[in-house]
Amino acid sequence: MIINLDFGVEIGKDMTKIAIKMLLQDQIIRAIAVIAKRLNIESTCSPQSIPLKLLTTPGKITYQSAIAIKLSNQWQLNQIELAAALVAEISQRTPNPILPELIVTATPKGWIDLQLSDRDLAAWLQQWLAIPQEISDITQPSPIQINPFPIQYACARCCSLLRLGHQEGLMQLSDPDLKVLNWQVIAPSPIPWLSHHEPPNLILIHPQEQRLIASLLQTLDEFNSLTPAGCLQIATAFDGFHRYCRIWGEIKAIAPQLSQARLGLVAVTQTILKLLLQQRLNAFVPTEL
Repeated sequence: MIINLDFGVEIGKDMTKIAIKMLLQDQIIRAIAVIAKRLNIESTCSPQSIPLKLLTTPGKITYQSAIAIKLSNQWQLNQIELAAALVAEISQRTPNPILPELIVTATPKGWIDLQLSDRDLAAWLQQWLAIPQEISDITQPSPIQINPFPIQYACARCCSLLRLGHQEGLMQLSDPDLKVLNWQVIAPSPIPWLSHHEPPNLILIHPQEQRLIASLLQTLDEFNSLTPAGCLQIATAFDGFHRYCRIWGEIKAIAPQLSQARLGLVAVTQTILKLLLQQRLNAFVPTEL
């Protein structure tokens, strides 16, 4: 089954195909191909050959690549000039529909930084709520042998918060009891991830919110090569989010959109935890404690 979503990207059964790292590696590969052709250099790159790491900078989601440094040695070119050429090529290409406002820059040492705008991050979060929750059986790497309980507990806790959000009128779910796994967030649509200021900023700025978002990104980036410790990072980050980021009471009364955005983040977290349990741990997905 192939799902063609509103943001113009076809997604098959493997939802990790919308991992940010893979999208950025694809853009870099396309830029390399153009420059190699221009220089009459033979070059074949795979995503695995593109070095790319997520930087944990407060308030920013930035990936950094040393690909210009790596290629400059192979191609006998100046790494600073090659980095500038790659940045120019990536920047002038037709924007990726998922990351239309990607900010690409080169550092003085030839590293390439790719920073997601707040709009990009909001669109990426929203698209996870547009993906059908039900996942068919597909061939996956061997299950990771760990105790799944911390992940199952976090997943079930997400479901409890979402049910309460529906009861409190902060969001509308297609199945208020979450008795089936293919539930959907009906409203608000989209989730109010961004402020009304110009330019709009992501309203999820608490350090624990940022930590949870980073853990979601990193888990998907490493999905097929996760370590046992890597499997637990979302559950650990969600525990901090749940402890320090309030949804009800005064927050609901004064800033209902923040409550909705936090519930939206809970929904995305539950979706990815379910994906992790099903496809990497071969474990039961609970919807209640």
